[in-house]
Amino acid sequence: MEIRTSRFGVVTVDEDRLMTFPRGLLGFPDHTRFALIQTGHGNYFFWLQSVDEPSVAFVVTDPNTFFKEYDVPLRKETFEDLAFTDMKFAQILVICNKVGEWLTGNLLGPIVVNGENRVRISVMDNGVGIPPENLDRIFNHGFTTRKDGHGFGLHSGALAAKELGGGLAAHSDGPGTGARFVLDLPLQPPKKS
Repeated sequence: MEIRTSRFGVVTVDEDRLMTFPRGLLGFPDHTRFALIQTGHGNYFFWLQSVDEPSVAFVVTDPNTFFKEYDVPLRKETFEDLAFTDMKFAQILVICNKVGEWLTGNLLGPIVVNGENRVRISVMDNGVGIPPENLDRIFNHGFTTRKDGHGFGLHSGALAAKELGGGLAAHSDGPGTGARFVLDLPLQPPKKS
């Protein structure tokens, strides 16, 4: 499906990746269909783009990337509205805003999505970490920091995830802090056209 955006022009999104908010988002009750658009392989920030209005889009992120203990208590009616069979399928996003030089996330007004049709695998280590200047480059073809590396592994993984309708992302607080990689895939691969 093609979606017109004010930031990226026309983008193609698998219909399986669309999110429907029956009551819209707070302040935008008439906008019910959105797509989550990832703008880079190693990026933990996404655009939640309205399918029907190019100018309505929000920068969002998974708050658990930055706040490991972040939890959203759901009211019974919200649980029922989202048709959860199990809370482990809850995908939490927060809208981000730039305040001065800081990027903030609205932790008091999270967006909760039923991700029951997706699987997310997170792998963390306590190794050497990734310098900030390399986070945007580690998925590039040929990029490596190893003496004998070839730079195909992460690049190939990111391409395979995208082909399957998902994504591969990385996060590290810098050298000596370890790293976290998240593979996000639909349970059913997108239909080939």
